Amino acid sequence: MGETSSSSVIPSLSTISSTPNLAHQLSMKLTSSNFLLWKIQFMPMIYVCGLNYHIDGTTPTPTHFLDYTNTKPNPAYLIWLRQDQLVLSWIVASVSESVLPQLVGATTARAAWDKLVAAYALGSRPYIRELKTQLHALRRDNDSIESYVQKAKKMSDKLAALQHPVSNDDLVEFVLAGLGPSYRLFTRSLRSRQVETNFDELYELLLNEERQLKMDEALTFIAPTTRYTQSSFSTIHGRGRG
Repeated sequence: MGETSSSSVIPSLSTISSTPNLAHQLSMKLTSSNFLLWKIQFMPMIYVCGLNYHIDGTTPTPTHFLDYTNTKPNPAYLIWLRQDQLVLSWIVASVSESVLPQLVGATTARAAWDKLVAAYALGSRPYIRELKTQLHALRRDNDSIESYVQKAKKMSDKLAALQHPVSNDDLVEFVLAGLGPSYRLFTRSLRSRQVETNFDELYELLLNEERQLKMDEALTFIAPTTRYTQSSFSTIHGRGRG
């Protein structure tokens, strides 16, 4: 009964030979920092091919032999083994060179998958620490508001993908802290508000403030220039009358 059940869900050898090489269809190779994104593209392809049980364990592995004397090989196991090595080859081919050492000693697709999950599913701890440090040290310097805010959002999105999301309040505070002296009044005003400011609202407010600061700067520049031009004009014409 068990053998019939196992072999009924295992594709035939002809099915295996016609299965595409998924490694060539993956646009992204696994690194120490993109496991969740890599998994999003890898898992659907495995399911489409009907081979997901090689990594999720939903179907038991067929016995090696059909009898207790271990002299009669089980055809279902031979098919399973070919499938499993195929999936294992896809996993190996879809990881970056820096990740390959994690797969040393993995002889089955499930073993390789479990190693990757253990190492990268919750994100690379050093990379997570690096992203958090970058957020704490975020500075606008000479960046435009658009570039500055996008930089902060990109770090936040990476941490969220690594299952270490940054709260809205913290992200807003990181952005405000790195704006610099020219935005000091804006920062004080926003921090004095009694209502919470969400990140999208902050972005819009900052764009408006940036436009206003540029207008003020332009007016400050124009005024002395105008006075200088008028003074020069008077001096020139005064000399002419002499």
